[in-house]
Amino acid sequence: MSTLTKVFIVVIVVFSVMSSVLFMQQALTTPNWRKAWEGERLSKQIAHANLVSRTGENDTLKVEKRELERRGDQQRTSLLAENQNLRDEKSQSQRESLRLQSQLAVKSSQLTAFGKTYDEQVIMTALLTTQVADRDKVNTRQKEQLGLLQKTLRDRDRELVRSNGQLHLTGEQLAEAKTIIEKLNKNITDLRAGGAVAAAPGTGTPSISTSGQAIEGRVTAVDLSHNVCQLNVGSASGVMKNMRFIIYRGDDFVGYLVISDVDEGSSAGVLTDLQMPPQQQDRATSHLNLD
Repeated sequence: MSTLTKVFIVVIVVFSVMSSVLFMQQALTTPNWRKAWEGERLSKQIAHANLVSRTGENDTLKVEKRELERRGDQQRTSLLAENQNLRDEKSQSQRESLRLQSQLAVKSSQLTAFGKTYDEQVIMTALLTTQVADRDKVNTRQKEQLGLLQKTLRDRDRELVRSNGQLHLTGEQLAEAKTIIEKLNKNITDLRAGGAVAAAPGTGTPSISTSGQAIEGRVTAVDLSHNVCQLNVGSASGVMKNMRFIIYRGDDFVGYLVISDVDEGSSAGVLTDLQMPPQQQDRATSHLNLD
């Protein structure tokens, strides 16, 4: 039974009840049955008019109901279509979720493997760092030992240069001593024979003082480009031309200086047999120590 039918039945029942009430009231209050019948007929007419009116309204309601049902069907169709779309989207979302879960599982496996590889690399890096630190320590010790060896070699080189200079000086001194001894022996022989021999200055032969009093001085100027230097002693101290001085620095032999120019307080000459470059304040001596 439809709603419109139920409404129509309710209207009829209400109308019947109202008609009964009116009829009973009219019957009880009016003794004129004709008027009552006319009134009843009028009431029925009114009721019929009302019923016709209600029927028209009912028809209108039916039309509205059909319109509402049509709209409901359209909405239901639309909702069914939307529901189907949502189901399709849900299925697609589930498939996408499964795909993402699969990718997540693969990425998790890769991340686990990467973590293991990273841990191994960290361990290897720590080992390499330790090895590098140990190698740096070894290199540092080797550098220190190398520095000590280089210092020892430099000391040995200086000792070797000093020894060579002393050896050269000793050889020169021995040769000069032999020459002087030969000259002295010759002079003694000549004196015994009644003759006298004297070395004339400026003969071009360098001489070294063999007397007990040595001439000591210092280098005051050096010109290596012309291989000459100047001393702070001159003729006032007994310096003469062609006299040879020994230049030395501490225990190191520097070379010889043959005097070529003499003033009262200074002298200058040519450098020979240099073992190292002379410097200002180097010592110079004319005394040959044969001890």
